[in-house]
Amino acid sequence: MTHLEAQSRDMEERDGSIYRLISDNPCMSSPCLNGAACQTGFGCQGYRCACLQGYQGILCELDIDECTSQTHDCSPNSECTNMQGSFQCECKSGFTGDGKTCDGYECTNMQGSFQCECKSGFTGDGKTCDG
Repeated sequence: MTHLEAQSRDMEERDGSIYRLISDNPCMSSPCLNGAACQTGFGCQGYRCACLQGYQGILCELDIDECTSQTHDCSPNSECTNMQGSFQCECKSGFTGDGKTCDGYECTNMQGSFQCECKSGFTGDGKTCDG
């Protein structure tokens, strides 16, 4: 069998286009880690890994430490904790909020209204408090 005959045997025509069949798919062994998508036809390995957010590396094997690299969106009044593939923000003592926004005030419900005051050690009008 000639080289041309072997090559044409690997071709398939569908919907007016000609496709070359891939007999050895490098993604079949699932080389990519941490939920990354394997894409064939790239590099000397024949594939590349498309990492999910929070991961990097050739196989997406490395966790990105958003806290150390300062790529998080935590409030300056919170602590950032690195997690596998992500991070978590938690307000520092004396602050309330979701970690991305932290306030130094406390509100009290009143009949038909509410009143906010800055916590001890903070100054402001109860809507904006600085520590």
